[in-house]
Amino acid sequence: MAITVPETIRSSATSGERILFRTLKDYLPDDYIVYYEPEIQGTWPDFVIIGPDLGLIDLEVKGYTRNTLYQLNKDEWTIRDSSGDLHSVKSPLKQARDYVFKIKDVLKKDKSLIQTEGKHQVILNFSYGSGVVTRQFQKQVLEDGIYSISNPNSMSTREEMNLDYGEFSE
Repeated sequence: MAITVPETIRSSATSGERILFRTLKDYLPDDYIVYYEPEIQGTWPDFVIIGPDLGLIDLEVKGYTRNTLYQLNKDEWTIRDSSGDLHSVKSPLKQARDYVFKIKDVLKKDKSLIQTEGKHQVILNFSYGSGVVTRQFQKQVLEDGIYSISNPNSMSTREEMNLDYGEFSE
């Protein structure tokens, strides 16, 4: 069971955030730390996970559905709100990537976390990455062409992260 900060998730969290929090807490190893909405220089990434064999990863949780998505590209998505109005938002993958780079820049200030010699000076001593967890199923993501504007390895679908679906694997 992973260590979570905070120990419980706030009641106003989305259902996707609650499901992912429970999954990460219950199925990641004991030496993993899962931060939910840590404040990083005025931003609040959904989940920041640190593990000895993983490094650091930022995961953004998005509850968009087929009816919500209007127009997508790799940098910006146009979504429809519950009133039917259209709004432009940063692509979730770009949002996650921007957060992980912000975290990386903060961590690079700690000399114990960076390489201090050689051609890789000022590079973190561990790997880092980012991704998105969507409430959509794999079939929907494929049919809607979302992978054409995103890296499939950077996106987890509903059945991959939710214990209630048969394709979930520990």
